[in-house]
Amino acid sequence: MTIAQSQSSPESGKKSNDWESIFADPDVGFIPLIKRARTVETLRKSTHTVIRMLFTRNGDGAVRLAYGNELDKIIFGDGVGTEEAGHLVEAKAKVVELLHSIKDARIKRAIKDARIKRDKSVRRGDDSPAPVVECENTRLGNVFADAIWDWLNLRLNVLNSRVSQDRAEGDLAPFILSKSFAKRFEEILRRSVIPDLAERNRGLLHRVGERPEDQWKTSITDYLEDRKGRVVMWESWQQAWKSKTLERPVPPKPVADKNMLSKFRKKKTGEEEWKAEVRKIKDINRTVRNTWSEFTAPSESFLPPEDRDNKLLMDIFGRNISNLKDQINAINQIVKQGGNAGMAFDRYQRGKNVDMALLAASYQAPEIFLGRGAALEHILKGHKGCDFPLIARYLPDYIKAV
Repeated sequence: MTIAQSQSSPESGKKSNDWESIFADPDVGFIPLIKRARTVETLRKSTHTVIRMLFTRNGDGAVRLAYGNELDKIIFGDGVGTEEAGHLVEAKAKVVELLHSIKDARIKRAIKDARIKRDKSVRRGDDSPAPVVECENTRLGNVFADAIWDWLNLRLNVLNSRVSQDRAEGDLAPFILSKSFAKRFEEILRRSVIPDLAERNRGLLHRVGERPEDQWKTSITDYLEDRKGRVVMWESWQQAWKSKTLERPVPPKPVADKNMLSKFRKKKTGEEEWKAEVRKIKDINRTVRNTWSEFTAPSESFLPPEDRDNKLLMDIFGRNISNLKDQINAINQIVKQGGNAGMAFDRYQRGKNVDMALLAASYQAPEIFLGRGAALEHILKGHKGCDFPLIARYLPDYIKAV
């Protein structure tokens, strides 16, 4: 399906939930379709088509041109050959970021328009103005936070549920297996990341808020368990997580034009805008550093995460519970069945990433896996730390470093 076929006319009058679907629907959304581009030239043409479809009004010419120029900078700015595979991956990631910024702007505009419509309805004395959901400090916002945390905690429970939490000093469990860390994780997420996630899903909350209150949490959970809803929420989650835990780069200072008039204008406009943007980004980055330092703070109850664990924590949201359970159960069956457990494990783990499942299984049943001559030592013979980075990090005595 082409982009032109996938979306008919994404223009004025759209609600925030409409824009979420237009951009992120896994089957026909702009972003998933762009991600399927197999060449840089296809990526360029497809994205130009999206930009033309999004900005169709007579007054949109300048905006359309600006986004087109930004796209061309992404594609051609570094002078790299357009058909190089590495450049395709990098360019695609930057294009997706560009589309996310357009989507967020459209959603904010839709919310603003809805508020204006509501206010007009109130002034006219209408009995039933269109509701606008405020995500923060509302019952619905709290229900949304509960549903998101339940989704995450189900995945953490698969890892930490059978791990002894009463551990001696010097034998602390990794954060990913600690219930104490789960509490810390929840507290920070509810205060920082989840409100941002709610803002990015106002369309969903608007629809949910129109239902009876006793159906709110079930509706959100059903949305998460639906394949399309899960894909959309995963995209939103990644954006929310990164915005709250990763510092943003400071843009380079604009180069002054040699022409004196242009130079004066640049000083009055471009340079002042740049300084304001730098101040804004520095303030954001200060908050990001403070938030991330809370995640990584030392603890007497567990081994805290490090900077390299940012993606690991983000990816918890997208973990498949059934797959994780199946991996842990399969590893347990392999070591308990007797025979050549090492060979059976080699066959099972080939083509899979079982590092986290193996770490969890080892801490859940230390009497079987840990200790001299125990199961973990046997099944990891011949393997290297680069194949099982979590094992190499937390149980280094059981695997070769290189």
